[in-house]
Amino acid sequence: GPDGGFDELPPAKVWPMKTCTKCGLEKLIGEYQAHASTRDKLRPECKKCGAAYSKEWRNRDPERANAVAKRYRESHKEQRLAYDKAWVRANPDKIKRIIRRNALKKTYGMTEADFVALEDRQGGVCAVCGERRWQGPRKGDVLHVDHDHETGIVRGLLCAKCNLGLGYFDDDPVRLRAAAGYLDLHASREVQ
Repeated sequence: GPDGGFDELPPAKVWPMKTCTKCGLEKLIGEYQAHASTRDKLRPECKKCGAAYSKEWRNRDPERANAVAKRYRESHKEQRLAYDKAWVRANPDKIKRIIRRNALKKTYGMTEADFVALEDRQGGVCAVCGERRWQGPRKGDVLHVDHDHETGIVRGLLCAKCNLGLGYFDDDPVRLRAAAGYLDLHASREVQ
């Protein structure tokens, strides 16, 4: 128009819609799973209804659901393996956290929260030498869980050097004191 405005409104963008056969609601087609054997190549029920139905079906007949899942896994081994390998390559930080979480739980019966709480109680440093962390071969190594090998009871968190040191001395206080005495004795003498 003469005032610079529109004489007519521009046509509205029409987004493809579909009605769910379960809930009866009209939803965007992005709310539907793909399905090769239907005319529009989409499942008849929306994702939300499909998920609810699947969950209910699995709960109703878990034995059959497990058998179906097992058959699927067996018939799609190559695709699953390729997917898993790609996911692992794409998510190295998540993999490290998962491995660490599982190792803490399996080996020491600890959760990540237990580890963090113990680390906080120690001020984030090794319980033996007071260092924050050892910058060893794996730069930025975290503190390691120290435990009694007889009882399995967690004693504290140690840097890698102190943890290895205790291990090499078989966690034997007598041997450790003897080693400390040996070092004290020879530190006071001149090299001959």
